Amino acid sequence: MLSNSFGLEPYNPYEALGMWEDAFDAVILSEREGVRKPSAFIYQRALDALGLE
Repeated sequence: MLSNSFGLEPYNPYEALGMWEDAFDAVILSEREGVRKPSAFIYQRALDALGLE
């Protein structure tokens, strides 16, 4: 999952929907990375997390 998320505190909307860490090969959230789409950095982080070039 690659998302420009609104944050996880005090409520994690992904977890409430059953869409959390164990539902995806990688979870890349803008608030964790400190950058938002369309920055190339966040897409590179997703590729790195998946072991792709």
